[in-house]
Amino acid sequence: MGIISPDKEKTRFYAIFYPIAIGCSQLGAFLASKFSLTLGWETLHYYSSLTLIATAIICVIVCHNQRFEKKTA
Repeated sequence: MGIISPDKEKTRFYAIFYPIAIGCSQLGAFLASKFSLTLGWETLHYYSSLTLIATAIICVIVCHNQRFEKKTA
């Protein structure tokens, strides 16, 4: 949210984020159907599993559990 709307304005963030999210999902569905027709539906599972593994690795690198934060409770 900080990248799209640095002043934390939710209306601007949602106006930009939701079309991008919906567009990416539609593009992913289109590409998946196109590749499954040309390469075969079995091959698509290998590519999607590689994509999910890459996404998980990015999440492990970027996200953290805030180990050194002050406790608020």
